[in-house]
Amino acid sequence: EDCAVAYRDAGKPADPFELLKSRGANLVRVRIWNDAEWTPYSNLADVEKTIRRSRRAGMEVLLDFHYSDDWADGEKQIIPKAWAHITDPDALAQALYDFTLQTLRELDRDGLMPELVQVGNETNGEILSTLERAKEPIDWARNAKLFNAGIRAVRDAGAKSSINPRVMLHV
Repeated sequence: EDCAVAYRDAGKPADPFELLKSRGANLVRVRIWNDAEWTPYSNLADVEKTIRRSRRAGMEVLLDFHYSDDWADGEKQIIPKAWAHITDPDALAQALYDFTLQTLRELDRDGLMPELVQVGNETNGEILSTLERAKEPIDWARNAKLFNAGIRAVRDAGAKSSINPRVMLHV
């Protein structure tokens, strides 16, 4: 839409969310990055806009935390620049927990708590890593600590919300 694309239904302009819902869609997957300065998308403001439109169309939301400033996928899980200096796994888990909890609480304050939360994206390897570290064997104790911090944040945020999101891991 920002690039002047018009979605149409039987030749008439249509809201893409309404159009997808009318064709059977019931869930919108929304990505969030930590601090992607290179794009106006996938930040908290963009996520809020997308969740509002999803809800107006009658669809649930899956919020996908990439825990990166860019695409996180099976080949790369680049730690966000704000956390790059953190080497202690406990401190890194706390940063991940705080970011997840704060984001979800902000969304909940505006009535935008997602029904599902994905802790990490395509986490085939080690989460919150570097390109160099990606070549090393996975530190499963570290990975578990980070995943558990994200899961705990989702559960803590949901405990004080009218929506208690389900947790999803994406491997």
